[in-house]
Amino acid sequence: MRLCYICRKPNHVGKDCFYRNQKHTGPSKEKKNHNTNKGRYTSNPVFTASSNEESVCENIWILDSGASCHMVKTRVWFEKIIPEKKDIYLAGKDSKIICEGYGTVKAKTTSSNSMD
Repeated sequence: MRLCYICRKPNHVGKDCFYRNQKHTGPSKEKKNHNTNKGRYTSNPVFTASSNEESVCENIWILDSGASCHMVKTRVWFEKIIPEKKDIYLAGKDSKIICEGYGTVKAKTTSSNSMD
């Protein structure tokens, strides 16, 4: 079953998502923001694109601090892995990949700082 990556509801994709394409017709539809912590959190979207996907993913990592989960190409990078099969639908494409499990990966940065 396909899930929209914007609203997480089934039977449509992000480009067709009602919530993404919702038009406000007047002030009665606008939501008022009563947030007292204005400016406390900011959002900085990141996008990476490549015409040659295979060569880009050889032995490098692209870190996204806002991601809810990360994917790796090779099982040997896992320190510990728990098998679980599920479909992951790719955003903007009519295809999917198969998740084979989840677990812990340890990595070191070039400055030798450990990341868990």
